Amino acid sequence: DHISKNHTCGICWYQFVENKLVFELSCKHAFHFSCLKKWMRKKTHCPHCEKPVV
Repeated sequence: DHISKNHTCGICWYQFVENKLVFELSCKHAFHFSCLKKWMRKKTHCPHCEKPVV
């Protein structure tokens, strides 16, 4: 699936842009890869729905 540029990262709240890597979790919530990487250093669940990241 294509992630629209009109969507925003649920961590930093900035829009997705073409030159920034976006990662979609198994729960289908998407985040900037760099934001998710920082988040995952301290937490092991989705920032949006809190489902465990596997």
